[in-house]
Amino acid sequence: MLKRDLKGLRKVNLNNSLDCIIVPYKERVASLVVVYNVGSANEEMGKTGVAHLLEHLMFNGTKNFQPFSTYIDSFGGYDNAFTDKDITVYYEVIPADKLYETMVLEADRVENLSFNGFETEREVVLNEYYMSEDEDDETLWTETFAHLMPENPYSHPVIGWESDLKSLKLEDVKDFYERFYSLDNLFVVVVSPFEHEDIIKFLENTFGRVEKRGDKAKLVKSQFPPYKVYIEILLEKHNSPNRFVVSWRLPKDDIKTNLAFNIFTRILDLDRTSPIWTLVERGNLDEFSVRLYEYRIANVLSVIGECSPENPPPLDEIIKVVENFEPDERVFNRVKKMITSEIIQSFDEAENIGINTALNYALFGITEDMEGLVKLVESIKIEDVVEIPKLLQNSPKVSVRYR
Repeated sequence: MLKRDLKGLRKVNLNNSLDCIIVPYKERVASLVVVYNVGSANEEMGKTGVAHLLEHLMFNGTKNFQPFSTYIDSFGGYDNAFTDKDITVYYEVIPADKLYETMVLEADRVENLSFNGFETEREVVLNEYYMSEDEDDETLWTETFAHLMPENPYSHPVIGWESDLKSLKLEDVKDFYERFYSLDNLFVVVVSPFEHEDIIKFLENTFGRVEKRGDKAKLVKSQFPPYKVYIEILLEKHNSPNRFVVSWRLPKDDIKTNLAFNIFTRILDLDRTSPIWTLVERGNLDEFSVRLYEYRIANVLSVIGECSPENPPPLDEIIKVVENFEPDERVFNRVKKMITSEIIQSFDEAENIGINTALNYALFGITEDMEGLVKLVESIKIEDVVEIPKLLQNSPKVSVRYR
């Protein structure tokens, strides 16, 4: 039955203890998001890349069904997935009347993966690795994480190291699947126009019958050094020798702290009102962007830029500007309105609703609808943002550039 009242995000716990989040949607479209709280940070040394390789194999069929996307395509929908350092996400957008059938397929591949095409998929991933090696920014990021988080598995790239990918065996992927693709690390988000009670029946008849148990994925907490540390990395010239990254490692706290980090990041990223823009006006920089990367154990704030061949990257000036910046209240309010508008717009499409809800639950353990998220943004005060430069002054940081 289609839902008449579209209000009310709801979290339910199935009979097998699986957490599910149900989000109402106004259109006759549904989105199913299946999240495993496990990623490249849970890989063993010497077996990097296994999480991403498993993601590829998840589309190649099970003991009961043909390749996954064959069915989703026949429904008139689409599907995709991505692996990150601490989560792996699978999602589908389908006509609402195909939601139950899609749940059947997703629940089945939790327990019955066939692992077809192992050698082929490993070659595909290796090709992705070689392509990324030719991308200058990918090299900058690899070095950034290797030195910004050297004490834990977050230091290696999600795609893995070439030597590990070449030596991975089918048994390694099966072991990762059996250990981590289980009820211990799984949750589901459903976005649809159906009544909650109908969706719960769908869930109990599919995911509720999953019995697979494995190992609870553990987080390796970042140990912040009790002193300020700044590491400078110089790389041999490549295709774009004037690209660079400056990054700070920030602690992971709660959603409000991260919203303050997000607002601060967006203020720095606003072209002409950003304090970094003065370096562009003076000719020290050609372009820049500022990004916040959020993970379950830490955050990474990064300034990515490019300068002309005759100018070395003004790293010291960027660090000084960022660590001594005092946000203006007018710009602060403008950015809050921008973020609020983006949240409202993101609730227009089933895919965005599902993925954003899943990420908020995976990273922060929160289940908020649109109004709840807007209220959280509105609760951030400028005082919360003003304190961030002081935190940056005492946080580990890494700069990576080409010689």
